Amino acid sequence: MKMEYTSLELQVISCEDLRAFNFFQKLSVFVTVSIVAGDGRKKQPYPALQLRHRTPTSKGGHRNPEWNHEVEFDLSAILPQDYPGLSLKFDVRLPSVVGSRSIGEVRTSLQELVNEFNGTVQFRRYQLKNDDGKGIGVLNFRYKLCGKSDKVDNELARIKPSSRAPVPGHDATNFS
Repeated sequence: MKMEYTSLELQVISCEDLRAFNFFQKLSVFVTVSIVAGDGRKKQPYPALQLRHRTPTSKGGHRNPEWNHEVEFDLSAILPQDYPGLSLKFDVRLPSVVGSRSIGEVRTSLQELVNEFNGTVQFRRYQLKNDDGKGIGVLNFRYKLCGKSDKVDNELARIKPSSRAPVPGHDATNFS
């Protein structure tokens, strides 16, 4: 019997000491938060789920943007054995006239978050890295896992016993 959580609630709080590569450009940024498989290039194992959220764009254009934006991911359809292959990805993006551009990201294993959860809200700080792997600031967030369910029992409850009872005096394991 495997216990699992039905939702992941998190709050994207802020970035600290965010360094941009263009000193003349204001840093009004937003964050996309998503659950991705492996390195993010693999096909999403749960395409029907809403596995991506976006914060509002920060105002002010300074090096310490704050969002305090809450998002929730429904984990009820994700099997516990898939947790090790899934990551929580935070992508800090700079809006532009033709879309947006990633300036840095953080990834953490969903399994790691589940293993470290002790029943109370957890606060995390991760180094934000650009495409070259250089640190460009620190991302702060907090999370909480909610609602344990027992998928094995739920699955077994849906399976009805067979209406075909064994024939008395007949050994079902002996086919000769």
